[in-house]
Amino acid sequence: KSDLSDPIASAVLVLVRPNGERVAVTVKVGRPYVVGELEARCPVAIEGLEPQYSDISGNDTLQALSLAMRFLRLRLDDQLAKGSRLIHLGDDGDDDDDDVDIGALFGER
Repeated sequence: KSDLSDPIASAVLVLVRPNGERVAVTVKVGRPYVVGELEARCPVAIEGLEPQYSDISGNDTLQALSLAMRFLRLRLDDQLAKGSRLIHLGDDGDDDDDDVDIGALFGER
């Protein structure tokens, strides 16, 4: 696990669990780095939700970054499938809070 104190990208969100509990989470992506001729890794975390993950491996830095982003998307999708919601930090908790558009967050829309 690499240091994620200076991520290349991050987003601060609020996870609202099915029981109404609100948890601030910070999604972080670190700088991909080369390990060997055919291996690179990219650090990722969802702080506030789970411990930092092992760095995601790929054949090169582009693949490592792409797989890291996909991994984060899958972890957040898992929380949504379990009935949680993701909202933006600062939303006041009313029922009309807008959910984070997870597709837009990951560049799919």
